[in-house]
Amino acid sequence: MPPRQILPKDEQGATESIESIPSASRASKRRAVSSACIPCRKRKSKCDGGVPACSTCTAVYRTECQYDADSDHRRKGALRKDIQSLQTQNNALDIVVNSLRTLPEKDATDLFLSIRAGESLDSLAEGLGSDAGFWSGVSNRTLDPDLIEAPGKASESFTERSPTSEQNQQLWRSRNDSAITYWSDQQSQHRGSEASGSWFRQPQDAEFVDHLLNLYFSWQHPFTSLFPQDLFLQDLERGGTRYCSALLVNAILSHACHFSDRPAARVDPSLPSTAGDHFFEEAKQLAEIVAEPSITTVQALAVMSLRETSYGRDNVGYRYAGRAARMALELGLHLACTGNNAGMRPVDVEARKLTFWGVFNLETICSLSFGRLPQLSRNAADIERPFQTEKTEETIWMPYEDTNLPVSRNAQQPIRAHLFIEHMSRLSELINDMILTLYSPREKFTPRKLAAAYAEYQAWYNNLPEPFKLQNTSMPQVLILHMYYYMAVLK
Repeated sequence: MPPRQILPKDEQGATESIESIPSASRASKRRAVSSACIPCRKRKSKCDGGVPACSTCTAVYRTECQYDADSDHRRKGALRKDIQSLQTQNNALDIVVNSLRTLPEKDATDLFLSIRAGESLDSLAEGLGSDAGFWSGVSNRTLDPDLIEAPGKASESFTERSPTSEQNQQLWRSRNDSAITYWSDQQSQHRGSEASGSWFRQPQDAEFVDHLLNLYFSWQHPFTSLFPQDLFLQDLERGGTRYCSALLVNAILSHACHFSDRPAARVDPSLPSTAGDHFFEEAKQLAEIVAEPSITTVQALAVMSLRETSYGRDNVGYRYAGRAARMALELGLHLACTGNNAGMRPVDVEARKLTFWGVFNLETICSLSFGRLPQLSRNAADIERPFQTEKTEETIWMPYEDTNLPVSRNAQQPIRAHLFIEHMSRLSELINDMILTLYSPREKFTPRKLAAAYAEYQAWYNNLPEPFKLQNTSMPQVLILHMYYYMAVLK
């Protein structure tokens, strides 16, 4: 027999067949009620969950109908209260744990004894405030999206950890001006709203990080200026990634530990050779996973070269300097540029100049010290040197020491940062030419050429500005510049 014809859904027959079904059989099942009212619970009668009053109370028993919203934990209101309670407990635990990690030994012991005595964690956390460490508010590599609020609205957890009024002027210091500039708590709140990442995998003591930064910018940065200090500190404060990165921060701190005599700067307090190893291991891991070249990576590799050579690991330091030089060429930092090229701002152009000449000077120093050919030739450099401004030249340099002793005014001098780079780069160009002539000669090197090269060195030395002459200054970068000159002459 032929198959039965199946009518389309919208056919009249189908509609009639459905309508022909009795309404009683089509009645829906009884609606499930998530929570019965209080009177129906006591009577153990069925409740339809009607709001504001169920039909059982109003039509059958004619009694007052009431609901207890907090009794059923499946309701949103109850869940929200449970979440808030757990968040409060979690914040208290977070503050206490981070305090145990970062407080001095005596204070951490007192805190531990208070916990053993049964004191409430909430009261301990309220007393500790933000002493647990400023860095505990950020997670690994990136801020937790659930904690990021819209600009102008502080995150709840961040507010609980924000510095107290006495501490918010002491977290970060920078030496951009003649007087020390303090980073305020109001500025630091940008960390919670301006999209960036954490600089550390583990929470760090803000005062110790500040100590290391001051050491680096006082004793290392004036001689090897690889990046603009003010832009770096600005991004470090706000969490920006244009002039700052986790790789660069860890590289700087790993090298700065070399200048610190604090036990916290060493992995093994009894071994000075372990200073900065914890930061350097983090920097090495980050350097290995770099996907795209960037100017901050060039800067970080150069700092890592400085760090390794300062520990006597010349071959490792030379390799890092080579990586920095090759990446600088890959990014075209050696090429002339203007503020209109590729949408770059004038500050971006100056940052490129500073980075290229810093890497060029570093790589030339390595080539001179180790007797190897430089990877950056002065003939390939088509970029100008950093522009000298009143801010860069008149900023006061002062020695930083981990003491409370006042700094003598005689030790404070204008740093003349870009003027220093100008003369150091000229010396590096002379040395670069000499190395290529000696190690890769195209023609015979005669005594006449040697005398001409020495005359160029003498002309450079005689043309040094008065502030860079030994009798007029005691700044360490100038002393090292003279050592650099005499090493080149003796080589």
